[in-house]
Amino acid sequence: MPSRIAVREEKPRFSFHSKNRKLGYTLTGGLAFVLLIWMVVVPLVMVLSRSFVDNQTGALTLNNWVTTFQGENLKAIGNSLLLSLCVTLLSSVLALPLRYFLSKTRLRKAWWLGVIMMIPFMIPPYINSLAWMLFMQRNGVLWRLVPGLRPLCAHFYSFFGMVWIM
Repeated sequence: MPSRIAVREEKPRFSFHSKNRKLGYTLTGGLAFVLLIWMVVVPLVMVLSRSFVDNQTGALTLNNWVTTFQGENLKAIGNSLLLSLCVTLLSSVLALPLRYFLSKTRLRKAWWLGVIMMIPFMIPPYINSLAWMLFMQRNGVLWRLVPGLRPLCAHFYSFFGMVWIM
């Protein structure tokens, strides 16, 4: 004779999180979106709108924009764009082969390489720049430890030196 086992059915418990998960995600996403607009877009719009106003008269003008894109300012903007392009290209040339070796060879099992490669992201750029300056300056660490590389120190303060440290 088959035994009869009483199976007790559990009633579903009320949970705000499970019942209204979509509502929670919608509210959280909406709050994040509002904060993003308030903290990023509103200040940018305020700065942009003030750029069309003359400081002395308060009238609408394009003189601020004309001044920005003339002479030395235009040269500085061009140098900044060229620097960013060169840094992107050098970073890609260095990162793509490294990424290939880390993903397609036995090196992918060496988790510590990933940790080592994350260290430069943990150091603030200002401290990184100061360290490079102390390392490469005249009578700096490189100058004293490896005198044969002294000609390299002169190129550090050039455009290519900036590309390399960035």
